[in-house]
Amino acid sequence: MPIDPNQESSPSESLSILLVDGYSLVRQGARALLEGRSEVTTIKMADSIADARRLALGHKPDLAIVGPNLDNGSGASGQLDAIAAVHEASPKTRILLVLLSDFDTVGARDGVAAGASGVISMASSEADFIEAVRKVAAGQEYVSAKVSTRALREREQSQYSGPLTPREAEVLRSLALGYTNSEIAEGLHLSVRTIETHRANLQGKLRLRTRAQLVAYSIKTGLLGAAD
Repeated sequence: MPIDPNQESSPSESLSILLVDGYSLVRQGARALLEGRSEVTTIKMADSIADARRLALGHKPDLAIVGPNLDNGSGASGQLDAIAAVHEASPKTRILLVLLSDFDTVGARDGVAAGASGVISMASSEADFIEAVRKVAAGQEYVSAKVSTRALREREQSQYSGPLTPREAEVLRSLALGYTNSEIAEGLHLSVRTIETHRANLQGKLRLRTRAQLVAYSIKTGLLGAAD
């Protein structure tokens, strides 16, 4: 069931999709990217886990796209519960998980473990989104390059034995990659003030002042590979 963003010819198979997210703008945005493609025959939208279960049971979609804005009733993210609900109602439905941030590598690992066949983030481009839909719908697996790179980087960090705490090491690595305090705060779900505190602690602990020094230290200690 291929979806080619540069080709509008009729495919040989049809594709029914279930969009699951608590925010109407997210659902409508995803729908706008998918509507009009000849292979997409049906698009249903659910704003809750219960609604996702009901629609999956009634329509047996080929693909469910599970967004990040779902509440499981306890205030925590309901993405894993939504994956479970869709699979229970329609075991053959394939799942594309949409993370809030590229930084959420834990969410990516948990999502795949729960049964998602694809993982992207809200920061993904339209082309990446269409590519993810195309591959997952066709029975393949897909993890966006940014999420995959961060997961690999975190695995490398687990071998790091320098003087920094794991959180300090993550902040340092992000600073060395050129992210601003605000971008790091958003990605790690922390306040900007907390990131500023970590940055000040890093500068005092390591006696590093410039970004070039941060990059050099990160490469030397293994926090960044030479190719980063």
